[in-house]
Amino acid sequence: MNTSITLKQQHWLEHSLAADKSELTLSEYAKRHQLNINAFYNGRNMLRKKGLIDAVEENPPAFIKVLPNPVNTQQSNSTDSVVKIELPNGLKIDVPCAAADVTQLIQRLMRS
Repeated sequence: MNTSITLKQQHWLEHSLAADKSELTLSEYAKRHQLNINAFYNGRNMLRKKGLIDAVEENPPAFIKVLPNPVNTQQSNSTDSVVKIELPNGLKIDVPCAAADVTQLIQRLMRS
């Protein structure tokens, strides 16, 4: 197996690895390092095809499946229920609402 790479491929490999380690988006990284964003994406795609970088999902799905936990209505006080939402980026949102509203919302979502 030939593992040699061209200088151009080495250039994109170094930037690709550095961008993955940074906390910047690829667009922000490219701008900060004065790289043409289209060339950067093309370089990463070429590296991916050669197996030099892992194929990663650059655009995660906009929606994810949510499974409700059963609500024990005997222990739940309908006036102080909270819907807790945690996004993939770590953002957490607590939305106070009545348990009956949450149950009805979950049932509607499951039917759709």
